[in-house]
Amino acid sequence: MKIAAWIALLWAIFVTLVYLILEPSIDFSVIIGLMPEPLTPTLEALLHHARSLAIWIGAFLGSLTLGCRVIMRLKVGAGLSRLCLGSAVGLTLTANAIFLLGVFGLYRPMFFWSLLIFLLLLFVIDWPVRLEPLFGDAASEIRTIVSAAPLWLSGTVGLAMLIAFIMAFVPETSYDSWLYHLGVPRWYLHEGGINDMTLMHAKFPPLMSLLYTWGLGLSGETAAKLFHWVFGVLLALCAMAWGKEEGEPQGGLMGAAAFLLMPMSMFNWWTAGADIALSALTLIACWCWVSHFQQGNRHRLILAGFFAGAACATKYTGVLTAAVLIIMHSIHVVAQNRRWKQAISDAMVLGSIVLLVSLPWLLKNWVHAGNPVYPFLGSWLGGEGYEAQRVARFWAENKGWTPRNLLEILVLPWHLTFNNSAGLSFLGPMPLALIPGALFVIFTGRLSKSMRWTASTALTGLVVMLLFNRLTRYSLPFLAPLLLTAGCAWSALWRTKNRAFQTILSAGLMAMITINIIIGAGVIRKNYQPWRVLSGHESRQDYQSYSRPGLLPFPATAMYAFAKTVMPQDGRLLILGDEKTSTCFVPYRVAGAFDIPLPVRWSDSSGDGEVLYRRVSQEGVTHILVNMAEAKRLAGYGIFDWPGYARAAFDEFWNAHVRLIKATPIPENFFSGHALLLLYEVLNQKEAASKPVPQNPLLKFFRNNER
Repeated sequence: MKIAAWIALLWAIFVTLVYLILEPSIDFSVIIGLMPEPLTPTLEALLHHARSLAIWIGAFLGSLTLGCRVIMRLKVGAGLSRLCLGSAVGLTLTANAIFLLGVFGLYRPMFFWSLLIFLLLLFVIDWPVRLEPLFGDAASEIRTIVSAAPLWLSGTVGLAMLIAFIMAFVPETSYDSWLYHLGVPRWYLHEGGINDMTLMHAKFPPLMSLLYTWGLGLSGETAAKLFHWVFGVLLALCAMAWGKEEGEPQGGLMGAAAFLLMPMSMFNWWTAGADIALSALTLIACWCWVSHFQQGNRHRLILAGFFAGAACATKYTGVLTAAVLIIMHSIHVVAQNRRWKQAISDAMVLGSIVLLVSLPWLLKNWVHAGNPVYPFLGSWLGGEGYEAQRVARFWAENKGWTPRNLLEILVLPWHLTFNNSAGLSFLGPMPLALIPGALFVIFTGRLSKSMRWTASTALTGLVVMLLFNRLTRYSLPFLAPLLLTAGCAWSALWRTKNRAFQTILSAGLMAMITINIIIGAGVIRKNYQPWRVLSGHESRQDYQSYSRPGLLPFPATAMYAFAKTVMPQDGRLLILGDEKTSTCFVPYRVAGAFDIPLPVRWSDSSGDGEVLYRRVSQEGVTHILVNMAEAKRLAGYGIFDWPGYARAAFDEFWNAHVRLIKATPIPENFFSGHALLLLYEVLNQKEAASKPVPQNPLLKFFRNNER
């Protein structure tokens, strides 16, 4: 075992050195360039930050109180464990409360504030009796764990939390967030509730989008982004509590550092996304599950099903979390007790809880699309707006490099580490460096059976996910528990080896963490440049008005802002050639890159432009925005593959009813060029006749696709 431990350590050092040599994004000078500019924050910026933070703190504490009340009678531990589980339960239940408000069309400030006040009253009532002792016990546990760990380890976890916290105050610049994580909530707010949206991504599991809807409705983007930030904090605290239960409190902290300081974890943590939340829920579900059979605690099994259901309600890939957990639990019951009936019974209980927690969005999709898991199973269940060719493009979008033979399968972990740095998928050196040696320690009996089952479950989920898709961001949920077990394994080696081993291991871990932080700092410096907007010397609108390398192409924010000044209060904006809408502060209609374009949906086979005009009027559309550069970029996805009748109807409609109001270039900062944003008004024939007919800018993008 002693020789094996040294081999594992040498492998970790080897991977770190190779990464240091080969990774082009490692530039130590970025640390100096990242230092805040000497800018005095404006009063307006300080008030914005303070207001957003105060409102979010109230929302979180209220949700935590709700969760702690619900699990009050469950045997789920005390102190830090109960605080973490109560927080996660509360946030999930709050999201469902937001869902109910949306179903009844109550997305109005009065109802958002009423929910906040109600939850805060619960907090005030429960503070002296339940919450104050709970917070005190949790804080004491955290101090004990942190004080026993090396300062550099606890310090780096704290640094990761601090950086992510600061980035939550930076205006959102992530494409996916603009498209649906914040874009769909923005649409719901315009509509006053959860109405059907002609966007495939609006059918995705909505747990985080519901919390973002509440945050946007209460205070704006910052309050929304802080909900994603807190899931990363919960992940770290749960890892610490789990490590303590395993007798490896330092291992829990090490696992949290290994996960949260991966570059792709940091990049996703800084956005209003879903991946860190899903990872936290997967970790908590695994923790509750192994605690159940380790401690004989049936309540933990119920919570495992609840959090697996919450994972399903967060992202479609969360379905794999639930499926793997149920299968592994059944295998464990049969392997330990040979009780097939109990295995089947437990699987049915877990499956029922998962279904119950994820039922709201399944029902929503069934009502809106006719398919509860749209666009999945579309070839059997179909769905409103389902078109096989467009959905096939979506499936093929991010599969990544596919191994073609056994050798390429064996080197896949190496390939993903050193050749997969796109799409927020920087793994960094830590998984490849730490996991192989840790698995040897785990499966040779140096850790508890619960750690072996956790590692087996996480590995199963990871392998299955990679079979479907090599975009490592989708594998984040399974890396969370896997790196937790790795942290506990290396912590066990740390305690049993000599000073030389500990020194080399510490140096290696610090080198890996430093590499990851430098990569993250480089992204902040090159892609975000946040100090001027954070200090109020650049407006949040201006900050979101220009393209960001690798993050956000050709935003239409400047024209969205202008449209608000000229559109009637009851008007709607038809957006063509773009799908990013989180900064659109006027009601709108949009279809995404993988959806049937709205003019095609609204035209009939006659090709009559007046039929299209009447449908446009019925939708309340008074203006049309065309984003030329983004239209050119998205043309390859087939957004202009219109049938002949739709093109004919649109041409006639355009010439008879559409007139130009404004043409302005995107005010680019990082790039040169004049990417045009065009705003048109839709008029009746009499009004339009007195104005010149503008050239149709979409003609250059149309493809001949007769159907």
